[in-house]
Amino acid sequence: MFYVVILDETVEAINSGALTKPKQSPDGKNKDPRVLVNPNLLQPAPVWVDQTGLPQHRKTGPSAEAGSETKMERSRLRIQDRELQEISDDGWCLSMHQPWASLLVKGIKRVEGRTWYTSHRGRLWIAATAKRPSAQEISEVETTYKILFQKDLEFPQDYPSGCLLGCVDLNDCLSQEQFKEQYPQLSQESASPFVFICTDPQEMIVKFPIKGKHKIYSPKAADSLMPSPNFSTVPGMMSTLGLL
Repeated sequence: MFYVVILDETVEAINSGALTKPKQSPDGKNKDPRVLVNPNLLQPAPVWVDQTGLPQHRKTGPSAEAGSETKMERSRLRIQDRELQEISDDGWCLSMHQPWASLLVKGIKRVEGRTWYTSHRGRLWIAATAKRPSAQEISEVETTYKILFQKDLEFPQDYPSGCLLGCVDLNDCLSQEQFKEQYPQLSQESASPFVFICTDPQEMIVKFPIKGKHKIYSPKAADSLMPSPNFSTVPGMMSTLGLL
């Protein structure tokens, strides 16, 4: 019973950050026999190491902004509870070229291919890049999806650029081999090394101007054309207005 009580106290001290290295006598032995942690094992917290090819998130310069963004990304990647990720919305965003961006938030495009893996799950905001698509590009992509679906589709009336379009739920990120095995009916939509499985597309009626960044990013840290929307209030506001 004594051991259990001391263990509970030690665990609580670790969680609160109050645990310090035990005092030692001149002969190197601990003065307090109640301490259950070997002081020789005390070391800095482990650093996240991505095994999928992404660069390690280490602070390499004195920039406070870069350090803050790295800290946010590291905290996000440490979340292991899939359900917690899926119900949370921290405003993470992915920039895409048109016309594919609008087709994704319309639900016509169901997957998105990338050359890199992501651990993100849950809501993912979709932004259109500043590059405007040509009429030929739009026609070719729309024709491709008509062939894939084997029916007429209701395509967007326009494909705006440089703005926030809406969001999807990112359910999974699969390798090309896994994608073909688990979603053979969608396999023609992407030949990329990694495929994002997207569901529940929601398009915004009001499009916020925004300047994107590489990979999945937080618009709060991006250099926006206008002040970034407050992502903690946007979903509720849009729901109230019937925009989502």
